[in-house]
Amino acid sequence: MARWIFGILAALLLPIAAQAQTDKHASIGAGIGFHQYSDNDRFQRGFGIGFLYRISRHPGGQNGWGWEPTATLSLSGADYHTDTGGDDVKLGRFKTIPVMVGYGPAYRHNRTRIGFSLEAGASFNGFTIDPAGERAFESAGTPLENVNVSNSFVVKPAAGLWYDLSNRVGLHTGLSYLYNHPKASITAGGVTTTSTWNADHVSLSVGAVYGIF
Repeated sequence: MARWIFGILAALLLPIAAQAQTDKHASIGAGIGFHQYSDNDRFQRGFGIGFLYRISRHPGGQNGWGWEPTATLSLSGADYHTDTGGDDVKLGRFKTIPVMVGYGPAYRHNRTRIGFSLEAGASFNGFTIDPAGERAFESAGTPLENVNVSNSFVVKPAAGLWYDLSNRVGLHTGLSYLYNHPKASITAGGVTTTSTWNADHVSLSVGAVYGIF
């Protein structure tokens, strides 16, 4: 998976030609991310959608290196699996809304901009129990009553590539790693068990923005 992600980014970086930079002060859009979790036995089918933006005080400015603030707002989810009576069971859907801010360097050459950042913030977590999980616990004689996942601190190093198709439309691809270790409590048969989940994951994202002014 990691080789596949790095291969895609390399293929996108190499052939880009240098032409005119977008001349809009603000652009907004959206992207979709595909997640590969460190604990891929527990977390499966991970993906997310996120808000994309670009803000520039001096559109079409000089090429070269600079420093800039960054921010992330997204909605992600993954199926969470557990072992019940020796069987792998989908317990439910783990949902997160990470909100982060950070800072990092970026290099621009005409249509192309490559940036790096380190962000930190909070992940607002939730969990929806799957009927298959309820049936599995009931069959084991310990009815599933509740699954609660607390909000958590998150950190995300990331690299991103922008390429401008025109003075209004920009394409984006990014590679990031999210550190997220929320505490989860599972109540079944009147007994509550608390543990720390390893929800770390690598994410490959693609998206686009449109210049509004």
